[in-house]
Amino acid sequence: MRWRARPTVTAPGPPLAWERSVGRLRRAVDRYDDQVALMPDRRLRIELREHGEGLRTALVRVSDCAQNPRVTHDPVNQRAVARAATLCAHAIEAAMLANDASWHGRPRELTRCLDALTTLVKAVRELTDGHHPQG
Repeated sequence: MRWRARPTVTAPGPPLAWERSVGRLRRAVDRYDDQVALMPDRRLRIELREHGEGLRTALVRVSDCAQNPRVTHDPVNQRAVARAATLCAHAIEAAMLANDASWHGRPRELTRCLDALTTLVKAVRELTDGHHPQG
């Protein structure tokens, strides 16, 4: 029996890691938009869409940066994009909890959820502020 060398698994290179992180953020923002579109309270839906614009702006900024070949895709910024995607998922949860609070007539809980959502969107914007397509 001969010994066979196993192929080594290497970490993805910067372009692939960036592509994955940007795709993850894109899916999270799309899920946010989909969830908000299903909410029955019109006033709440309008307010949540305004928060969604902040998420969409962050996504556009990161996507433009990722497509620019002059930009260095360092691991620190890639992790920031991945973290922004995670916070976007938390924003989806906050929006769904706000919908539930609105549905059941709990104004204090609704306010708390909207404040949390505002904080999450602000954090996503701060994480993606350094991503500009100029290079």
